[in-house]
Amino acid sequence: SAAGGGLPPIRSVLDPHFHPERTFLFRGADAPVSVEQRFDRGPLQHGAACDGTGAAVWDAALVLCEFLALHPDLVRGKRVVELGSGTGVLGLVCARLGAERVILTDLPEQLPLLEDNVRRNALETRVAVRGCAWGSQPAVREVIAALGGPPDLVVASDVVYCAAADPLDPHQSPRAVFDALKATLKDLCPIGAQGLLSYKRRMNPEADAFVFESLAREFGVEQREVLFHVAGGAPLRGTYEILALTPL
Repeated sequence: SAAGGGLPPIRSVLDPHFHPERTFLFRGADAPVSVEQRFDRGPLQHGAACDGTGAAVWDAALVLCEFLALHPDLVRGKRVVELGSGTGVLGLVCARLGAERVILTDLPEQLPLLEDNVRRNALETRVAVRGCAWGSQPAVREVIAALGGPPDLVVASDVVYCAAADPLDPHQSPRAVFDALKATLKDLCPIGAQGLLSYKRRMNPEADAFVFESLAREFGVEQREVLFHVAGGAPLRGTYEILALTPL
């Protein structure tokens, strides 16, 4: 503990997920993106979101930011929705890359951090925050209204990493949450729109296959190989996948 003037825990110094803020600059962005993190403000909460780690920036988000910086036409001038936004770094980078309008979405407890990070980056005129529980059609309607029409692009990072886990509670199991995510993706993505999901491979080929095959029953799915090792100035650890989804 740092109480009484002592040194902070070593993990808080070495692990960027515990830093109070992080700043990233991507090629083509009109300014850096700075986000506050609150990962160390309480124990992890297990439940529908798998482990409640939405208060930190994870590398899968930076991977998708880097991919969009390399392919700016995917986002420039587009209406964008981010699902499971966490800190909002992905959606904020979309705005900095020239998106016309961005809606950051998450569960209610995550919204104050998202709103603070929008203000931190002075993007209130182009970026809004809305609650969106996956599987809720009223929430989707509210997001589309706030966006000013159906999205051109829906993005999300590290929202499928526990999708193949064995169910405990059939209503709150990771697989049930993944099914709700797929329903929201279908509701948000009209014909002509695209979804982009990034995630970290976690040495479980069966889980990766489950995610791909399950999404392929609902969407056209193309796997994009990730070849870079640094994103936004941050080194990447691990192997990452980007899935491009198109409505069937």
